[in-house]
Amino acid sequence: MERLKSEVTLGRKEIEEGVDKVCLLEAELKRQVEEAQAGEDRGRAEASELRQTISNLDLQLATSRAEVNQQKHKISNLETELASSRDKVAMIEKRLAELGEEMIKVRNLRA
Repeated sequence: MERLKSEVTLGRKEIEEGVDKVCLLEAELKRQVEEAQAGEDRGRAEASELRQTISNLDLQLATSRAEVNQQKHKISNLETELASSRDKVAMIEKRLAELGEEMIKVRNLRA
């Protein structure tokens, strides 16, 4: 009978130790799940921040492209004005040369 009690006591201890181990494992599992969820939440927050950053960069890129197009248009207009001014200068130079020739002819006639 004593031996039976001893075996029962030993069996209860083993069961208690097993229950304690299960409790420890459950606590560890719960901690790991919480860490994983916290990591997942951080990952979602970081992904959201990255999406916002990308959106801001896309907007900046569109704005920069618009500014570049405006500058290209201004440059094109300035190039057109420059070409027109060069043509005018060429015409004035030609007219000056003609007037110079006429003045020489007039001087020669007076002389």
